[in-house]
This record gives sequence, structure tokens and C-alpha cells, in this order.
Amino acid sequence: MGYYEHVLTRILGPNFKCSWKASYSGNPKTIWQYHTNGHNIRDGRDTVIIWSPKKAQKAPASTSGSVGSDALPNTVIDGSKFWPNTNWVCPSVNMQLGLDAVGHSVAWWRAETPAAPVITLTPSDSNRTQTWEIDSDPKTVRQKDNNYWTHCRYWAQIAQHGERWADVPDWATTGWTQQFEPSDSESSRTWVHTAADPAPETPYAVRVVARNEGPAGESAVAYGAEHVFARPNQPTLAAGVRDGSKVTLAVAPNSDWWHPVDHVTVERQVAPVLNPAGSWSEVYDEDVSTDSLRACIDADADRLQGLAEDEAAWYRVRVWHDFEANSAQAYAARAVLVGKPSAPSVTAEYQDATNTIAAEVEVNSEMSVETWLRVMAGTDVVVDWMRWSPTSETAETICAPDGTPIEFDPTLTYRVHVQNRTVGKTLASGEIVDYGDELRSDEATSGRVSSESQAQVIGASLSAVTIDSVSLNADGTGVTIAYHWGTDDLGNVEVTDIGTSIEWTDASGGWISTTEPSQHKAADGSGKSGIVSVDGLTEGTLYHIRLRRYVTVDSQDGYGPEAEVTVVPQSTPSQPVLSAPGSVKAGAGIAYAWTFVDSGDSAQTAAELMVGDDVYPISGAQGAYVLQTSESQAGATVSARVRVSTGGGWSEWSDARSTSIAAPPTCTAALAGAIVTTATTTQEFEGDGEAASFELACAVISVTSVTVDGTAATWTLSDQVVTLASAPADGAVVAIEYEHAPSAHGGAILSAMPLSLDLGGTGDLWRVSVTCAHQARQVEPGGSTTHAQGDAIAHIEMGGSGVVPCQPIMGGGYDVEVVCVDTSTGLESEPVTLGFSAMWASPAVAPTATVEIVDGQAVITPASASQAEGETCRIWRSTADGAALCREDAEWGLPYVDRVPPYGDACAYVVEAVTADGDHAWSDVAYELPGAQVTIDWATGSVELPYNVELRSNWEKGFERREHMDGSRTGFWLRGVDRDYPVSVDVVRSDAATLAALSELARHDGICFVRARGCVAFPAQVDVSMSTSFDKMAVPVDLSISEVDDDGTWTLTAESEEVV
Repeated sequence: MGYYEHVLTRILGPNFKCSWKASYSGNPKTIWQYHTNGHNIRDGRDTVIIWSPKKAQKAPASTSGSVGSDALPNTVIDGSKFWPNTNWVCPSVNMQLGLDAVGHSVAWWRAETPAAPVITLTPSDSNRTQTWEIDSDPKTVRQKDNNYWTHCRYWAQIAQHGERWADVPDWATTGWTQQFEPSDSESSRTWVHTAADPAPETPYAVRVVARNEGPAGESAVAYGAEHVFARPNQPTLAAGVRDGSKVTLAVAPNSDWWHPVDHVTVERQVAPVLNPAGSWSEVYDEDVSTDSLRACIDADADRLQGLAEDEAAWYRVRVWHDFEANSAQAYAARAVLVGKPSAPSVTAEYQDATNTIAAEVEVNSEMSVETWLRVMAGTDVVVDWMRWSPTSETAETICAPDGTPIEFDPTLTYRVHVQNRTVGKTLASGEIVDYGDELRSDEATSGRVSSESQAQVIGASLSAVTIDSVSLNADGTGVTIAYHWGTDDLGNVEVTDIGTSIEWTDASGGWISTTEPSQHKAADGSGKSGIVSVDGLTEGTLYHIRLRRYVTVDSQDGYGPEAEVTVVPQSTPSQPVLSAPGSVKAGAGIAYAWTFVDSGDSAQTAAELMVGDDVYPISGAQGAYVLQTSESQAGATVSARVRVSTGGGWSEWSDARSTSIAAPPTCTAALAGAIVTTATTTQEFEGDGEAASFELACAVISVTSVTVDGTAATWTLSDQVVTLASAPADGAVVAIEYEHAPSAHGGAILSAMPLSLDLGGTGDLWRVSVTCAHQARQVEPGGSTTHAQGDAIAHIEMGGSGVVPCQPIMGGGYDVEVVCVDTSTGLESEPVTLGFSAMWASPAVAPTATVEIVDGQAVITPASASQAEGETCRIWRSTADGAALCREDAEWGLPYVDRVPPYGDACAYVVEAVTADGDHAWSDVAYELPGAQVTIDWATGSVELPYNVELRSNWEKGFERREHMDGSRTGFWLRGVDRDYPVSVDVVRSDAATLAALSELARHDGICFVRARGCVAFPAQVDVSMSTSFDKMAVPVDLSISEVDDDGTWTLTAESEEVV
């Protein structure tokens, strides 16, 4: 017994080499052999002996039973000579070393096409480094004791921006420079790529490809995950506020395949002015895979809902790819939530020498602000708000915008008011950020500023208050009052408070009561007007309300004249929404409609519609009104408002809606190219110097000339009456030449197509309808077409004069209706109607033709009888079922071949002439053609059935019977008829040609043409059924034939045309 040890080296495809040595006892015969298909070596099947040693190569027996110096020397065999599969693909091969005398101690290895490697992409913790792991997974190729015999190659591919991946090169090229031979200790390798910092301007993508190679060949190529190394695109950020405290952020990373984004953060900064380099707090931090996202952030109530003075909330978005440093960012262009700026402070001093005022202002705000200043004397504005330009906090003389010092009245006392207002700021990056709407600080004032020589004046005179409007609050528990006042004369009084006092009472005696009225003091703001809402009143109760100016001096109040009003609070509906057309035709009605919402779901009880200065009362729940206009209002524009009541007070007036009243457009229409008739009437004038008038006998299109005794006269035409400008002498001969329409429908004749209209008017669009005045019928060889009375043959819109596209005109009378539209207002003219009769100047003339039968085919040559321009020719087959069109566009004088002419003693072709106007005329050209009982043609062959034929024709209509509720029953028919044509025939078994043709017909998958005696001819689908009985001399054949429409296969062809 012995054992063998063998070693395989360089196992790459068939080019493997192997060596072995053996120790044995006895005298075995050593062979190197392989077998395939998974058979055992003892089986003997598929076994091929590659090599066996000669006797001289035998070694003495070894008693140790181990490999030693007395063993056979290493023997090397080039396996490429014996590899059983030269294309490198060997699905299953066992290579074995064995003994055949003592036993079978076998060392073996098995080769299969290796599996593809597995490639995994794993980012590092920082994501700046990307690692591809190539796991060879080679366990399908191994030797005894789990020795791996495979080879793994891998390659990193790089695609530049905008490029596609290059094809993977052949393994033998220099591209596959990285490789390893897997083992139990190393079955995988890694490939690492680290992104640059910063990322390059031009993106690029990386992937790893790999494959295994073994004795049986190479695996499929494995493709690792792709990774793009690129800078992110600039993101965009839009921010808004909901409910006063919820910040809504719309973030667009602006990513694409070449500029991916995998992380988004949103950060907030609360600062007077945006500072990109300052401290930011994170409010949103997510890994993202979408191209856009929206984040709704509930702002901290203490921090954002009530921002302190000089505080503003700014936001920025940052997007990353791979690692945080590889980012792009964008800022919200304006602060999302803003506290008002801090107020400035001011001190002022009157300068007696120049009668000017010097002011010293401290801004006191860290926000980006401008400081504004004004000067007041009591409640009068002496210098209105102007920008305070000095930047140093030192006393500066108040000057006009042009730099001229402003002089003040030394007899008055002044106060200087200052205020900070937010403005935009340009960042170092050049971006402009702002606070949204302008925000203003509280006003700060200086102390009293006056001349040292000013005389002190005691007492004050207050102006009267004027009540501008009183409106009821919608809930019925209050009123809103708008008011204004004049100039108060305060003299030199040191005023501690000034404003307007609002007082109200429901006492029956009004102000004569033991009960103190309720009072609200409204301190003055800017300007000399105010709006106050008096709430907490009882609905339906009468209240007295008075307004008067008040002033407080040394803790004592003084009042000016009173303004009084009485009101009864009542609930009112919401302001209605009025709708009205933008324009109407003069003389038409303006349709108004309105809607409103009432808090108590009450219905409307009354409404008032105000149009201009006119008010139209409307009772009940009616929410619409039509106001009639007149012709005289053309060109005017009216404005309307409406208010409603639900039984209490009136709502506010709705917003105004304007409607223009326009004259409708005019319209003219005439049949272009219509035939007219010229006539002349001659009369002898009998008169005594009076004006002469002549009435013409028919409707006149125009008067071309008027002569008196052969001399041209001046005249006018009105309603078919010609009036001369001066009366002719008694007995003078008056000749009038005029044009009138012929005697036809509508007074106009259309003698040739196309139908054209001359259109005019003041609009810019014409709607044209053409209908049949009475039933018209047009007969053709294949049937007829009917237009019923009232059928529309055209209904189009036209931009002006031109051809009217329409269905064929069959002759007879037609009506035309034209409406002109002004598209700017939508107004339409009154319709213009006209009629015409179609009387073709060149009617169709029946053509001629010759028919010649040549080799079973018909040759038809049509000839025109009129040779009219635009006349076309159509050719029809006349069959037992009627005429069937077989050539639409035939040319006159050109021979046409019919491959399938109908059989019969009295068959014919119909040759039809169609004029350019659509008129038809035709003639029948007869011929005789004997034939088989049935002939079936198809694209590549034909078969004749001359005997033992049984024919049937079945026609089936699509029909449905309908039963109605009243018990009646009516029928409904679909257009068209389905025709079946069963044919049965016995074919003599010896008629091999007919049976072969029928077999070919059975396999034909296209349209056929069926002909039978008696001029039966039609295109069809044919199915063949044959049965065989060997005790009969005939083969029964059944043909299932279904008529179909010709798809052009059986169209007549000119002799020069190729048959398809």
C-alpha cells in the first residue's frame, strides 16, 4: 500500500502544472489520470490515462511508509496538453492520482468556474476615506486540505465629471495591476481612496471591479458600489413664520448625481446683525437622501416669540458630502423673527444767537439702524421726520437735508423726538441681509427747548373733534369710531398729557345722570387722527358716545369742544364678496351676485346695492340682482358695492367691482366670388320739378350708374329706392343700371369650390356656421351620402376673410350664420345670416374606359370626357354585392391591372370622375370572364375549386332589442354587416397540386381574395379544415371565410407599379 502527495502550481486556465512523489509497498503501477462528470475513479467511466512511468522509473519499496529519499522523484506534467476543455470553461472536472494494484490511495482536486468576488464599500468614521473590500469567496476551487487554487484580480476605475464608465479591459492588459492569491489566512483585500480637502472643483467617481480566475476559467466581473468625490452645490434656504412663533424652513440641497449631499444641518443665530463667523446653535441635523425638505421648527417661546430689543433670529443651512469640512452653506437673506431696535436718547439746547437747536443723539442700538429726528412745538410738527446723519455722539445743529441750519421761532417751546429704524446691511461676502419690514424703536424726546427770552403763557385752547365714521363690530358688543382733530393752541403751558377722551353711557338721560360715564383716554400718536373701538357694550341697547380733546397740566384735566353720537350695537355679517362681469353689451343687463359669512349662520334679510350714486334696496335672502343698461350708456363704466344685513346692523360695504358698458361689435359677411346679375331699368320721368325717386323691383346689391337723357346724374340708394339729387325735366328718360342676386336660395350662387367669405366688423374673431337649408343627397357608385336639413357642415372660428373648411357641398341650398366677437370684452355682434345655392359652373361629365382580360387579369384604362382641371378618377369593381372601390387616385389614360377580376357573364368596372368642386359622374364598363366555381387568391399563390363545391352566404347584423318602461320594444342596430361564406368541397386525393395549395392557404397569415361565379368577389380571412379517410378517394375540405375590408392588398396597380 502506498500514498501519494502532489502539488499544483500556477493554476490559471488550462496552463496548470502539477508534480508529485509517492511511496509504496509492492509493485503498483502508478498513473496520472483524470475523469469527468463526477464519476468515481473505480467506476472506470470517462477515465483517460495521461501518463504512466516506465519500469526504469520504479523505485524500491519503502518500509517506512512515508515520503523519503527513496521515494519517486518529483515528476512534472504540463497539464495544458491534456486539459479537456480548451475554452477554459469546465463545469466539473476531477483530476485524480491513484494506484491500481494494491489499492486506491487518491489525492484529488476539483475545478469549477469560480464565483465572482463580493465587493463592499465601507466609509470610515470621518467619511473622508472610502474603503472597498474585495472578498474573493474562492471556495469553489480548492485542493485537498483546503488549499485554495484561484487568483483574484481587481482594478479601480475613475470616471471624470460627465463621463460614462469605461469598458472593463481584458485581463491581460496593464489595467489589472492589483491581484492576490487568496488563502485561509487571507481571503480578501481592501482598496482605499481618501478624498482631498477641500474637495476638487471638478467631481469624479470611483468604483472597484474584480474577478476570480481558476483552473476552469474566470468568473463574471464584479462591480463595486460607485462613490462620487465632489463639493456640494450651493443650497438654498427660505424661511417664514407661522402662528407668530413657528419658523418654517424650506431647504433645497440642490444636489444631483455628480454633486451628492448626505447631511443637512440648519443653524440659528440670535444677534442684532448677522455675523457669519459668530456663534450658531443647531436646530436641525439629519442625514438626507432627498433633493428637498421642509422643516417646521417650534421656536422657543421665551427666546424667539418675544425677542428682546436689539435681537433678531438668523438662520443658515449647511450641506455636507462625506465629511463636515466638505460643505456648502447659505444664509436666509433676512431675519426671520425680529425684536424692535432699542430707542436712541437725545439732549437738545436752544441757541439764542442763531435761533437754531443743537441736538446730541446716542444711537443705543447694536442693530443695523438709521436714526431719524423731528422737532415739535406742542402737537404741531415743525420739522417732520428726517434722517439724522451725524455719526459722532456730539451736539450738532439741526439742519435741513441740504445742510442749511433750520431757524426756529424763539417764542415757542420745542421738543426734539428721535427714533431708530432698521435698514439692510451688506456683509463682507457682498450679500445684503435685512430685517424684512422696517422696524422702528420707541420714540425718545428731549426736554423742553426754548429761548431764554421766551415769555411764559398761561392757558391752552384745544381744537374740536370731528367724528368721521361709526361702524358696528360684527359680534354686536361694540362700535369702532374714526375721528380727527385740528391744531391745539397750548401756548407756554407745560403739558404732561394730551389726547382724546372717549366717553359712553347707556343712561336714559344721556349725560344728565347720577352715574359717571365710562371713559377711555387715547393719547396722541403721530398725526391728528385716530380710531378707537368701544367694546363690552350690550347688543340692542342705546348708547350715547362723546369725543373731546383733553390736556393734563399739573395733574388737572382740561377739555375741548364735544362731538356726540348715539348708537345701538348690533351683530353684523362679514363684508360680502361681490362679483360682476367685466363688461356687458349696451342694452343688456349687468348680473351682480354676492356671498357673505355670518357668525350665527343667519340668512340675509336685506341688502343694498350701490351703483354709482344710486342705491337699490333688496329685501329677503336674494343674493343677486340684474341691473338693466341702455344703449345710451355705451362707453361708460359703472362701479358697484353691496352691503347686507341679517336682521341687525349692516355689514361693511364690499370692495367695488367695475363693469364697462360697451357697444357690441358690428359684423358684415358676404359670399366671396358669388355670381351676380346686372340689369337696367329705363323710365320716362313725369313731374313738375319735384324730386324724383324710383323703386327697383328686386333686392339690389349695388347701383352702378344713373343717367338722365344719357347724362350721368347724382343719386342716393336707400331700401331699393334710387333718389336723384335734382329733379329732371318732365319727359326726361332716366336709365338705372344695377346689380342684383340671381333667383336662388339666399340670393347668391356658389359656382365653384372652395367656399370663401368676405368678413368685416369691429371685432377680431368671427364664428361661422354653415348648415343645410334642406335635405341633400349625393349618390356615388358605392352608395350615397345624405345631409339632413339643419345638418352642420362647418362650425369654425376665423380671424378674418378666407376659405371656410367644411364637409363636401352636395348642391342645393345652404345657410350661413356669422357672429363677430370682440375678444377683449367677450361681446358678440348680432348674427348676420346669408344663404347660397351650390350650382357648379363645371359639372362632372361621365368618363369612358376600356377593359381587356389578359391571362386572367383585367386591364382597365380610364379616359376623361371633360379634361377639366383638378378632375380626379376613381375605379370600382362591380360585384354581386355592389360596387367596391379598388383605386382611389387613378390617372386618366394610364392602364391599371386588377389581379382578381370578378367572374361572370355580365361583370363590369365603374369608372368615376370627381371634379374639383366634388361633383360626381360615372359610367359602367362591362366585360365577361368565365372562371372556376370558387377561386381564392393570396399574396403568394391561389387555388381554384372547380368541382364538388357547396357554397353558403350568411349575413349577420349587430342588433339589440330594448324594452322600455312603458312596455314598448324598440330595436338598435349597429352600422355594418358581418358576412360569413362557408365553402365545402371534396378534393380528389390524386389532385396533389390542389391539396398542396390548400395546405399553403391554411398557413397563410394575411388577407385573401375570394371569387365565385356570378360576380361574387370580396377580400376575406380564410381558415382551412381538412379531414382524411383512407377508405375514400376524396379529401373533404371545409373553408371558413369571413369578409373583411381591403387593407390595400387588392388595389388596382398601374402597369409600372410594383405589386407588394
